[in-house]
Amino acid sequence: MTSDDADFVLLSDSSLEDPEQDQLGYADFAENLAETIERRIPRQDFVVGIYGQWGSGKSSILNFVEYYLEEQDESPLIIRFNPWWFSGQADLLRKFFDQLESGLGADSRFEDVRNKLSDFASSLSNIPVSMATGVPAEQVLALAGEALATDGEDLDRLKEEISQELRDADRRIVIMIDDIDRLTQDEIKQMFRLVKSVADFPNITYILAFDQNVVINALEGEQGMYSGEEYLDKIIQLPKHVPIPEQGALEDFFATRLERLLLESDPVFDPQHWQTVYQQGILPSLETPRDAVRLCNAIETSFASLKENINFVDLVAIETLRVFHRDVYEEVRSEPARFVNNRAYRSRRREDDEDYATFLDKILSDDAETEVVKELLSYLFPRVGEEFRKARQYRENRDTFRKRRRICHPDMFPFYFRETVPRGELSAAELDSILRFTDDTESFADELRRLSEEEGKAGRSKANTFLQRFSEYLDDLPDEDVEDVIVALFDTGDQLCAVDPSESMLDNGSRRFLLGILRELLRRVDQDDRCSLLQQAIADGNSPYLASHTIGVLMQEHGEYGADGVDEDQQLLKYEEIEKLQEVAVEKFDETADGGELLTTPHMDTVLSRWEEWSETDRPQDWAEDATQSDSDLLQFVNQFIRQGNYASVAERGSIDYIDPRWLEPFLDLSTVEQRLAELDTDELEKWEIHTIETFKQGVEFLEEGNDPGEFETWSLSRRSLNS
Repeated sequence: MTSDDADFVLLSDSSLEDPEQDQLGYADFAENLAETIERRIPRQDFVVGIYGQWGSGKSSILNFVEYYLEEQDESPLIIRFNPWWFSGQADLLRKFFDQLESGLGADSRFEDVRNKLSDFASSLSNIPVSMATGVPAEQVLALAGEALATDGEDLDRLKEEISQELRDADRRIVIMIDDIDRLTQDEIKQMFRLVKSVADFPNITYILAFDQNVVINALEGEQGMYSGEEYLDKIIQLPKHVPIPEQGALEDFFATRLERLLLESDPVFDPQHWQTVYQQGILPSLETPRDAVRLCNAIETSFASLKENINFVDLVAIETLRVFHRDVYEEVRSEPARFVNNRAYRSRRREDDEDYATFLDKILSDDAETEVVKELLSYLFPRVGEEFRKARQYRENRDTFRKRRRICHPDMFPFYFRETVPRGELSAAELDSILRFTDDTESFADELRRLSEEEGKAGRSKANTFLQRFSEYLDDLPDEDVEDVIVALFDTGDQLCAVDPSESMLDNGSRRFLLGILRELLRRVDQDDRCSLLQQAIADGNSPYLASHTIGVLMQEHGEYGADGVDEDQQLLKYEEIEKLQEVAVEKFDETADGGELLTTPHMDTVLSRWEEWSETDRPQDWAEDATQSDSDLLQFVNQFIRQGNYASVAERGSIDYIDPRWLEPFLDLSTVEQRLAELDTDELEKWEIHTIETFKQGVEFLEEGNDPGEFETWSLSRRSLNS
């Protein structure tokens, strides 16, 4: 509704002034009406009605009519009055006559009329409000004449003098009254009595703009008539309805505005879904220009802060719910577990939860609206679509919901309701910026280190968030970047694991994402090149734990460490190639130990065990003996062997740290460790050091009792026994 060269700002809900701004075909209607008023409407008092619901463009049409009337050779005098500005005030009639008197001041021919109008209005304003609004219109002047007199002349005579002077002036006056339908019922009645009986002067043409249904309801029973429609027909001599916008005009206005948003940025856009959602879920809600303006503004406001971080079709659909179906929107916003596409959420749904159809029946009463809402919800949330059997209409790869920034993914859901990137999340721009470094090992590694120092979600770092997201973009990674990424991961892997460690048996921290990424990328490397690439990555990197863990997983593919193994064609490396990796890993372990960094390496217990297993020397034992000479280093060493497990009982859920002292046996003498820990003064130790001693002591006690401290169940049973 704005001109093509207008600034890209939110649309005002105010009416248009210039027909050149018209995009809906209202200008032609207004021009024809202006010509009718000028050439065909008689000079005695006449009333034109423009009927249309709120937001349909009535005010713009009045502006256009005024524009075309002023272009006439002998243009009428145009006076505007908006009673809504004075709604609630007792002197509504006086405000009208004040406006009329002021408007007539533009023509010197009406100077005497203005004075008489002032007297007329003063007399009317002295009539008690109940008298003016509580009786039939014909009686108002009679009652006023009985109660008041002005210079010896009653109101009837004064009104006749005004009428005669208006005839003599011989200039048409057009009075436009807008927003009548926003008044109270009594005020609506008062305005129509004014037009019908009080200010029904010659040479005055009224153009009244209002919602016909609202006014008819207000006029029910007026003047003893049962039908408000009949009473309205007695007043309006030329009824005109706001024309239906030109075919596709409203849609073009709305679509043009959205297209400019798409061109401004680069959000995810699903053209295969857009037309169905647009035609069946969005356009039915756009009944008036005001509807289109409101929805455009809502979309643009949210888009301004989210842009490429969201799926554009999803944003338009959820904003349609917010603007036109508020109760449904609030239900979605407050109950994400019922809508998002997540197995964990799905499992929490109670048996007594109502189905989606029942939920909509409680909120919506209109069948057409219900079908529109079903369409929107079915697209936004596949779980809902399955119930309404619309899932086939929106076929898509569910595994890429997160990548395509769909609202149905639990990680993306908050974006659409906070209108900002949630704290700890990666914006699309930041993610794209990082992905540009995948062709340079050093730069990509630097980005990973930077992310590991920034706060992410749920106590994790942003590196953890990135690794999770990166998994979704591996198919887009150029083949020539695969080697650089693998080398960078082995350079930073242990730091990433240290920052975001495994917190339980069910939470592997960043190592889960690291291993998954490595496996996927290795499959893209030629079979003959995989071993040499991994040898280089392990040797040049700084991640002895990631090296040991990766090699261990590769060995499991061959049935090692109690695994079933996989078919030969599924094995990433041959066994003899894995043995070559073990040799490189041992060299890396030696190097790390010489540098004094092994004691603080993440999962040192795993590294040490693999070092002892793959080495042909006693170097691991010698290092352990030498590295634990001080009490603080011994505590650090023991602490590295403590693991964590989750338990669940009827009474509570929680986690337990546990250790099997025998895990230390290949490296240190257990009796010596036990004696040294028992001799430490706990008053001088930190909490984690005291906890390490107590946990180790408990493990020793389990051994002495004949229980297996290496089994988590032993510790869990002990906890439950204590609680009972």
